[in-house]
Amino acid sequence: MLVAVARPVVSLMRRNLLLSAAGAVALTLVSAVAVSASVSPSLLDKLNATLSAPVANGVDQRQKDYNQALHDEIVKLEERVTALEKSAGSSPPPAPLPMSALWTAGMEAGTLDEWKQGLPAGGGEYNDGTGASITSMAAARTGTYGLRQTADAAVGGNATRMFRWAETRSHTRTIQGAWYRFPANIFPGAPSNFFNLAQFKSVDPLNPSTNVPAWVLGLKVRDNLNYLYLAEHDLTNGNWISHNAPAGVNLPAAGTWVWIEMELHQSDTTTGRVIVRSGTDRASLTTVLDKRNVQTKATGHENVWSTNCYPGEGTTQGGSTTITVDVDDVEISAVVAPTVPGLPR
Repeated sequence: MLVAVARPVVSLMRRNLLLSAAGAVALTLVSAVAVSASVSPSLLDKLNATLSAPVANGVDQRQKDYNQALHDEIVKLEERVTALEKSAGSSPPPAPLPMSALWTAGMEAGTLDEWKQGLPAGGGEYNDGTGASITSMAAARTGTYGLRQTADAAVGGNATRMFRWAETRSHTRTIQGAWYRFPANIFPGAPSNFFNLAQFKSVDPLNPSTNVPAWVLGLKVRDNLNYLYLAEHDLTNGNWISHNAPAGVNLPAAGTWVWIEMELHQSDTTTGRVIVRSGTDRASLTTVLDKRNVQTKATGHENVWSTNCYPGEGTTQGGSTTITVDVDDVEISAVVAPTVPGLPR
């Protein structure tokens, strides 16, 4: 456990120390002394290139000596941090992009009011037929209450959806995630053969007065376990393409809490991205699916996210057509692009 904690801490130390020093160097250099962005991505290589560049008029030897001293200090810091990494174990994996939590919901007040926060109405509950979302002590992973979503799949069209749109309106790159528990495996059945667990919706370009699912995260069954699939809706022609989780990448046994998240890079062209991750430990999630260079929303519009119990007709769970999904500790975060102080973005 100590090693698992030490590695990200050391990586953070390395990044902060080197970026701070790089920023100091960049701030002290005059505009005539430039570092080409095409050189080696190594920070030290960039500094070496800077120090070996010709000195422009007006920059005396003291400036160059000062830059050299900063360079030498960075080398020392690099050596020290490398030694710390070795003492913590093997080299750590690359750190993920930093995230900033925008909104959370734990349902601890025993209500669903958190879902309406912001804008002033940043989301809410939308039901069809027998679908219902309630707070329940039986659905709590932490604290006292969780979210229980139910719908009857004896006929089609019954569903419950808890939406958030405040965050996707203000940020183009977000991660929407929650802890999920399925009391028993969910079996999508004929004639519909789908179960919609979460989705990103957008305006339907073919019928602009309505909105439609653009990307749907669903459940199927193999090896007596549920697994995830991502259904991609082509907004230009209405066709659907399904992407299944790789073989062997299944959800844990029914009754186990599992974190499932969808990372969204919004785009109304083909520069978007949708990533699905899951796992029983948020510190070591598995990337289940990663769709790049895709359209996520209609031109000039936005994506909205919802977590759902939306069974197609014929879906069963534990031999019943009453489908239950428990959800707790929901979180939406912004993906923050890393920057180097004093250097161009």
